[in-house]
Amino acid sequence: MRKFTALMIASAIVMCTGCRANTSEGAGSLTDTSASAADTSTAPAETEKAPTEEPEKTSTAEENSTVSESGTSEKTPDGHFDIEMRSAIWRGVDSYFVFYPDGTGGCTMSFENGTGVAFEYEANPDGSTTFHMGAADNSINSVAVNNPDGTMSIEWSDGRTELFTPVNANAEEFTFYTNQELQYIALAYYQAETGYTPQYSGVRTNDGGTATIQLYDETDGHNSTSAWYTIDRVTLTGTDDISGNTVDMTAYADAAQQAYQ
Repeated sequence: MRKFTALMIASAIVMCTGCRANTSEGAGSLTDTSASAADTSTAPAETEKAPTEEPEKTSTAEENSTVSESGTSEKTPDGHFDIEMRSAIWRGVDSYFVFYPDGTGGCTMSFENGTGVAFEYEANPDGSTTFHMGAADNSINSVAVNNPDGTMSIEWSDGRTELFTPVNANAEEFTFYTNQELQYIALAYYQAETGYTPQYSGVRTNDGGTATIQLYDETDGHNSTSAWYTIDRVTLTGTDDISGNTVDMTAYADAAQQAYQ
């Protein structure tokens, strides 16, 4: 688990110490990092699923979004992110963006492993915003579009559109678990519940601040799935996607430390 403290602008990739660890390949992908432990007993009855098959997912709330006054989407008039009135932390597609209160810069923190890039940014006269990601000469323009639900659609100059969701939390206290950490937590949870530890694990990042974790073994040339969980990466609560039961993995948060040993 990592905790956000003070972030310093740098011109290289940095570790943003503020979040619980996690590893992911972005929305819709399943990353197999083979976080596993030795088998401790005979495997229980397993449910067969293809490793890329999407389970039925139930997302838990990571945070509450601020609803904008307008009922329609509209571009911000000055191209500047109003972080002082809204949120200093925004969840993007594969990273959190932390904006410094002085309105000049910030740092990203990836869902994958918590590392990120320091950045600076400034508003332009045409209403766009230029970001300098990691270095002053690594620039990309963007246009922010305010959505009725309080999110922002960021139109990057390279053709991407990224949804930013505000995370209403104190930046100095905000924590999250990376995909890398979630795998160890899920393995510890499953072992405690069944007495058995699957060989492999994989993680897929979902919309809404959750991650889907697959625990499985390789048997006779195919994957034999033991568990699918969809877990909120902040609260460690979610759903067993096979049984439909709710799960709470907070008691196993210490297992996340194995991800960095």
